[in-house]
Amino acid sequence: ASSYVLFHLLDYSENRIRFLTREGDLFVERHGEELVMDFPSKIPVKCEVPDLLVEVELDKMLAQMKDDIERMGLKYEDYLKHVGKEESEIKKEWHDEAKLRAQSELVLKEIARSEDIKVPEKSLEEQVEKIKAIHKDVPEENIRLFIESNMINQEVLGFLDKQ
Repeated sequence: ASSYVLFHLLDYSENRIRFLTREGDLFVERHGEELVMDFPSKIPVKCEVPDLLVEVELDKMLAQMKDDIERMGLKYEDYLKHVGKEESEIKKEWHDEAKLRAQSELVLKEIARSEDIKVPEKSLEEQVEKIKAIHKDVPEENIRLFIESNMINQEVLGFLDKQ
């Protein structure tokens, strides 16, 4: 029904639509007036995430929030008082989002590994140098890991977009 509306009522210009379902990608192709459906053939696999990875993701989320608050000229402790929460409450509220982020990271890393996706060393070095110039107090290895992870994720997303 959705593909009919997109193709016939909303004049979707492409000849193929991809729908993301719990079972996998569902494709609908337009062949003249007919719509042909290609149902998912892969059964999804549940992705278990170790609690440690969820905690690491929660720590990253909190660090980002603290950084954002400090850049606004505020103190993190004052923010907590203002919203009337303890850090543990925020972590509890964010747990599901952190788990989802950790799962996504695992999936992206596995795709990068299986497809042998890497980033050019020169591009990585250029980005590391830019960040080092701004964040002089952060160890270079931490910067390198962060930048490389982000660049690989971008490459994987680009790879997936072409599929």
